[in-house]
Amino acid sequence: MKPLFKSMLFCNEEWDWSDVSLPAMVQPKLDGVAAYKSGGEIWTKRGKPFPNLHINMFLKETLEEGMDCEIWHPDMAFHQVSGFCRRIKDTPPSGWCAVVYDRSRPYVTEPYSKRYQRLLSWYSSSTHLHKEQKIQVMDSVICHTVDEIEAAHILNVGRGQEGSMIRAVHAPYYHGRTGIKDGFGFKFVGLEYDTAVFHGCTKNSNAQKAETLIGSIVALHPKWGVIHVGSGFGHALSADMYANPGRYRGQVFTFKYKKHGTDEKPRQPIFVDFEGK
Repeated sequence: MKPLFKSMLFCNEEWDWSDVSLPAMVQPKLDGVAAYKSGGEIWTKRGKPFPNLHINMFLKETLEEGMDCEIWHPDMAFHQVSGFCRRIKDTPPSGWCAVVYDRSRPYVTEPYSKRYQRLLSWYSSSTHLHKEQKIQVMDSVICHTVDEIEAAHILNVGRGQEGSMIRAVHAPYYHGRTGIKDGFGFKFVGLEYDTAVFHGCTKNSNAQKAETLIGSIVALHPKWGVIHVGSGFGHALSADMYANPGRYRGQVFTFKYKKHGTDEKPRQPIFVDFEGK
């Protein structure tokens, strides 16, 4: 069973609210690292074994087959959570938690509202989990109107979460990316726009199979210093920047990045265009 990939909906984009399936269950979008249990093992959302051995073993002994969760820490930014999840032998910091939000097997065709109730029953009957405090079930509220969805989302953001997940109460389990019409799995993420100066580029290590020749643009920013912008440029521009970096060196370009979770460096920067183009 493959995990859910959340389709992203940026809060500064316009879209048709009528596409949302109601009623819907609204949950906070935690800024963490996804994991799920399949075949008795713990996997990342990319289908690789979960790296940190301490978390891997705990989840393997604790989760039921088919459960999806988010590894999260209430006092840490995403890059910090991602860091301790990647370190194989390190003991994770006190306070980390796995927040369970779905269970696929063997309930793939059941509506999400019923699968969610199964999670609550599982948690309430597992009293030893309450002492550990390393497992939680994702908070959820049922909304019957668009206004209620927006209010729940504002509350989630006000509490410092990355955004909201909206799931139709009737939705079966999906894997792969899901769209708005599925009424399942998308999030609101605020974007910021900024500019930087082109300095050079790195080569894509998998250039023969990739759509672009360069791995990232190396740029200079007055606040963050050297930054790497790794997406947003097409094949033609990528090929020209790689072949003629001197032509672009010193040029100012616009990029966008996720506002939430940005600290020492802009989070997930995406190239937009060179100024004057």
